[in-house]
Amino acid sequence: MTPSQPFHFLEKMNTKLFFFLVFAYQMFFIFQGVDLSDEGFYATFYQLIYTDPATQEYNFMFWLSGIVGGAFVNLFPDLGLWGIRLAGVLVTTSTIILTYQLLKGYINRGYLKLGLLLVLFFVNNNLKQIHYNDLSALFNMLTIYFLFFGLKQNSWMKIFLAGLFVSLCTFTRLPNVLSLGLGLAIFYYGYHHMNSAKTQFQQALAFAAGFVLTTALILFFMKAIGHLDIFVGSIELLSKMGKGGEESFYGPMVLVKNFIATYYSAIKFTLIMLVPVVLAAVVGGFMKKQGVYNKWIGIVAGAVVILLAAYYILSGRLDNEMLLYFFSATCIITTILLFFTEVNKDLKLLALAGCFILLTYPFTSSASLYTVGRYSLWLSFPIAIDYLFNFNSYTSRLNFFGKRVAIGPFLTSATAQMKGIMTVVSIILIIGCLYHSYYYPFFDKHERTRMAYAVDNKYMRAVYTTKERATILNELLAESDKYVRAGEYVLAYHSIPMYHYMTQTKPFLRNSMPWFYEAALFSEELNQSLKDKKILPAVVQQLKKTVGNAGNWPDAPAFYDSAWHKKNEPRDSVLNSFLQRNSYKEVWKNDVFRILVPSTDTVNNSLLGQ
Repeated sequence: MTPSQPFHFLEKMNTKLFFFLVFAYQMFFIFQGVDLSDEGFYATFYQLIYTDPATQEYNFMFWLSGIVGGAFVNLFPDLGLWGIRLAGVLVTTSTIILTYQLLKGYINRGYLKLGLLLVLFFVNNNLKQIHYNDLSALFNMLTIYFLFFGLKQNSWMKIFLAGLFVSLCTFTRLPNVLSLGLGLAIFYYGYHHMNSAKTQFQQALAFAAGFVLTTALILFFMKAIGHLDIFVGSIELLSKMGKGGEESFYGPMVLVKNFIATYYSAIKFTLIMLVPVVLAAVVGGFMKKQGVYNKWIGIVAGAVVILLAAYYILSGRLDNEMLLYFFSATCIITTILLFFTEVNKDLKLLALAGCFILLTYPFTSSASLYTVGRYSLWLSFPIAIDYLFNFNSYTSRLNFFGKRVAIGPFLTSATAQMKGIMTVVSIILIIGCLYHSYYYPFFDKHERTRMAYAVDNKYMRAVYTTKERATILNELLAESDKYVRAGEYVLAYHSIPMYHYMTQTKPFLRNSMPWFYEAALFSEELNQSLKDKKILPAVVQQLKKTVGNAGNWPDAPAFYDSAWHKKNEPRDSVLNSFLQRNSYKEVWKNDVFRILVPSTDTVNNSLLGQ
């Protein structure tokens, strides 16, 4: 590999072999890691959506992901959690293939493959199983694919299909309705290709028809299978959650503040990183022009930077959050620059579509970029990588409002240096992503050599964790068998929905993860469930934090998160009041969980409404 042709081997690699390696890489990781929260949240949804959908009302804002995941679970029931992860691998691989087909004619294929690999390495730190985020990424790419080629070929059917996929994406995750904004590409394309107003109107009508007709058919199907009322209930529940003020995860001001804060931090961090990269290329080019630079200076300097970065990664100073900042902000910055560059108009359209997804998809997430931003990178990041590796070529064509901008002769000799520096940056990104994948950041943060022990449960076959975590869970499952049976209601509090999946029990509330509720809504939901079901469920309660910085449980967390515990106190108070009011007694306890049962199975009517 030479500085003038970095990652040349990827460009020459057989495409089918590349896709096979992408698939195989993901398969390597689905055998390890047990997370009780998000993975359990989805798995329980898939397990119950066809048999008892009312217990999953909260999840119906992700209805189509439940239909798809539930179908897979019913078709392959013996595969358990491993099988749900296999479905996730298939979805992600499909997204990569689709993105490659969309971009292969517009950017260097070696950089395209590199960009896709980097996003894959980064996304692979997160959940492996099929869920609404990776399905949304696939549907967004399908929307852009059919819209783009529909516009190029003036095919109303393809544009109709683009609208269809926006509808499917919306029912996969309700806030995805914002993807309707991709329809603006019709007018952008029409303006630059001088399409008539009539043509643009007809294309917009086809796009809208695809969305409206598909939405109508889905709602009709929901009504036919008895899901429509539950779906409406989930929207009402989401509305209540948005009124919880600062305590709510989904209050409007919380969403706006998180959006601004995360993107500001990302852009600030990335500019601090990119400016030295460009300056280093310029200095290297200047030194070369003066005859005081040779390739060994670049090689030694690159090796030093890589070793220093590796040290920061291994010491935890360059964490997954910083990688997310760099990935996302680099996409935004390069899209803005590309917009003012004299390049193929089709590439500009694709870059703008990718950036639109990157800005809108995380907007309605409670943690904005932190949790879902990585699923918005598939289209934007390969374009950004190609831009940075060809920085000199692109910047020489910058054009602001019709006027060519002369960046300066000092960039003309920096091309080889920029490619070399971007090679170093790419290697650092690969090291960072692979390191975090090895330690499985998503709430089973352990070294993989320790993760060789199975949980004694038929749904957890072929999935391994540490001996300590497996022991704790096996104790819980063995003891809970004495007090609950499959099909019974259980209150699993507060972020351990995997318990329901493993035991085939039903959530007592309309939500398998009460952690999402602020205190007032949690109290309301408890009372409503008591009135509707007229029973007192067994309670399985976690005694320690199992998410975030405590993802290495039962090992000690990285630090005591006082803010997290303070935010839980009001909801915990509601639970304690419920337990006292109904005379619950503790029947078992270990270091992480406890089981409580009521003195009677029947609700005392005098307690209802309290």
